[in-house]
Amino acid sequence: MRMRTIGHAQVLWILVLLAAIGQLSAASISATVSMGQNYCRVVSFPRGWKIAPMMKKSGFDHFEFGPDKLEFRATESDTTELLVGMYADYGPRTRPGDYSPDRYWVDMRHGGRARPATEEEWNAGFRLGALSKPFLNGALMPRPPMDDEDLVLHGSSFKKSGALWATDFYLTRVSQDGQWLMVQSANGTRKEKRGGGNGDWVVRDDLFIPHHGTFFMDIYNFKTAQKAIAIRVSIRGDEDSPGDHAMWLQSRYFVVPTQEHFKELLVCDMKDLLPEEKKLR
Repeated sequence: MRMRTIGHAQVLWILVLLAAIGQLSAASISATVSMGQNYCRVVSFPRGWKIAPMMKKSGFDHFEFGPDKLEFRATESDTTELLVGMYADYGPRTRPGDYSPDRYWVDMRHGGRARPATEEEWNAGFRLGALSKPFLNGALMPRPPMDDEDLVLHGSSFKKSGALWATDFYLTRVSQDGQWLMVQSANGTRKEKRGGGNGDWVVRDDLFIPHHGTFFMDIYNFKTAQKAIAIRVSIRGDEDSPGDHAMWLQSRYFVVPTQEHFKELLVCDMKDLLPEEKKLR
C-alpha cells in the first residue's frame, strides 16, 4: 500500500488549526464590576505561580480552582498591604513543599499593584483569616428560592441579578462577622424537575457544573439588606464560576479569582462601605 506524504504547507496548516482549536477549547473568564467600582481593584500576578515541589512529584503542572488555595498574610492588623501566596491543598496540614516558590506583595492603596515579595517579607507576615463558606441558618444552608422569588434571610429580602439562583452550596458567601452577604445567580434557561416534596423546585447542577455563560455576584450589607457591589462574570469554556471560590478575608476584603490558574484576582475593600461607628473600632 502506498503511503501518502504530507507537505510542509499542509503540516503548517494543521498546526495552525490545532492551535486555533486549543484557543477555542481553553476557558476564558472576564469580570466586570457594575456597581461599587471605586471599592474594587484588579490584582494581576505578572509571573504567575510556579508549581509547588510536591505537585511535580504528583504530576501536576499548574494550580487549579478547587484543589489549590490562596494564602494571605499581613504585617499589620489593619492594612492595605497584603502578602499573597499559593499552595496545593493536600490535607489538614500544609507543608513547606506544598507552596509555590512565588509570593507577592500587593498594595491595595495604590490600585492593587503587585510585586514579588522576598522570603523575609513573607516570613514576617501573619496569616489572615479567609472564609469561603455559605451562610448557615443554624446548621443548614438555605435552599434556593423559586427563580421568580427573592432570597429571604433573617426577615430581609435579597434580589439576584441573573435569571437563575445558584445551587445550595454556591448560593451565598457570608463574611466572618456577618456584616456582608454575597448571593450568586446565573443567566440561562436549562432546568430539570426534581421529584419529591416540592415538585416545582429545580436543580441547576447542569448549569453550574461545568460552568458556562454569565454569572452574577451581588454583595449586600447583611444588616440593612442594601446592595453595595455588583459583579458580572462571563465564562467561555469549562471552568468553575469564580463565585464558587470567592472568599472573605478578615471580613474586610472580598476576593474573587478571575483568571485561570489564579493569575488575576478581583479584590473589593469593604471598609469604606461600613457604617461610621464600625470604622472607628
